[in-house]
Order: sequence, then structure tokens, then C-alpha cells
Amino acid sequence: MRQPEVLADLPDDVCRLLDIDTTDRAVMINLLTVTHIFERRPFRDAANIVSLLTRGEFNPEYCGKEVANPRSFFFAELLSSQSEKFVRVVLKYVSARTSASKHDEIWVTTAHMVEDSTLLQMLRGTRFVVYRTTRGR
Repeated sequence: MRQPEVLADLPDDVCRLLDIDTTDRAVMINLLTVTHIFERRPFRDAANIVSLLTRGEFNPEYCGKEVANPRSFFFAELLSSQSEKFVRVVLKYVSARTSASKHDEIWVTTAHMVEDSTLLQMLRGTRFVVYRTTRGR
């Protein structure tokens, strides 16, 4: 089995806004998740998503979590300065108590493209708690 790929660290403000208390903020992804992204998305969207994930840093404008699932959270980052689409990356936090490595872990579970209108609906709805990051102000 291939080792997971380490993508980048989760920014401090995202951890603070979402109350994620861990010293290890490296976001990891495995090959099955990359395969899932390519199988379920149009090729151009999947290529753009993977390009953003492998850039080596995250600059999200929004972050949030699903009210019903406290281990799952997300961030949303503009695809590019000319784009009106965001890449929404869904993550899962695994505490050292339950992880196989016995270290805190943050994993990409999926990623997809969203429009600005979708993020606004998430901001107004009750299913998610959504915050603007310091880059989104």
C-alpha cells in the first residue's frame, strides 16, 4: 500500500475558527481519495482541484463544519483570482487517541467545485457553521 501524501499545513486562523486543537496541522490525502475525485468530477474540475491541493499551501477564504458531524470540517478557496468558483475541500480530523499512527491527523475526504451562491446558502443555512477567514475579509 502506498503511503499518504502530505499536502500542506492547515492555516492557523482556520484551526482557531474551527477550534481544532492540534500541533500537527499537516493535511494528508491517500490515492483512493484522489481516484474518487477524478471518478466523480468532470476531468477539468478534478484537474483544477488536484492542482490546488498539490500547490503546497492553502489560502482559504471560508471554513466551516457540519453541525451534525463534529469530526468533519471544510475550507473553501477560490480556484484563481479570475475565477468565480471555489474549491471546497472536506476534511476529517482523527485524534491521536483513535488514529493508527497515534498522532493527530487531518485527512482530505473529498473535494469539489462550488459557486459563490452555494457558499452564501451555506452561510445562511443551519446545516453548517461557516466562517470567513482572515484572507476572506
